[in-house]
Amino acid sequence: MIRLFETHRVRYARELDGMWDFEKEGSDKRYSMPVPSCWEQHPDLLSYRGKGVYRKKVYLNKKSNIRLEFKGVSHTADVYFDGVKTAHHYNAFTPFSAVIKNAEAGEHEIEVRVSNAFGEQSALHIPNDYYTYGGITRPAALEIIPDVYIKNIKFIPSVQNGSVKAVTEINICSVCGEEKTVVLKTELAGRIAESEITIKPDSEEKNRV
Repeated sequence: MIRLFETHRVRYARELDGMWDFEKEGSDKRYSMPVPSCWEQHPDLLSYRGKGVYRKKVYLNKKSNIRLEFKGVSHTADVYFDGVKTAHHYNAFTPFSAVIKNAEAGEHEIEVRVSNAFGEQSALHIPNDYYTYGGITRPAALEIIPDVYIKNIKFIPSVQNGSVKAVTEINICSVCGEEKTVVLKTELAGRIAESEITIKPDSEEKNRV
């Protein structure tokens, strides 16, 4: 889905949906392929099972840490940024991300190598009547992230002795090469909780409040 309005007021995020360059591995014929979609929608690729390469140019206004988020790629994916491998993912139906530190301002190329082939690296080791479509089948996005950022938040409610209580579980990641101390502040129903967290270089911490 291409949104024409701002969806996040804290972290810059740009959807990567739209047209990508695509080619079958080993072929020099290029197609313009929509994302999200499966390549079988193209008349030339109706029954193609194998490997394909998606490419898209992106532009950064300034030097930044970026996070590439993919909601689903069928069936395995290897992600490259300016020719450098940044992520590998198996399973078409689960999201994954790739973090690139200190990307320079200017134009860059994202490359996603995809396979829907049967084999040891797929969920279906041998051909059968279950069809796995190939391609970037769910939305993708580019985010600008600081040296320390919130990866995800989980809200866990409970009832104890007739009272409703809740715990907020927050995963914090560092993409910095040095130790950082940050203050985590949460607010729920007018109640505020703060905690100071020291996170090691290039690591992830889980905090519960």
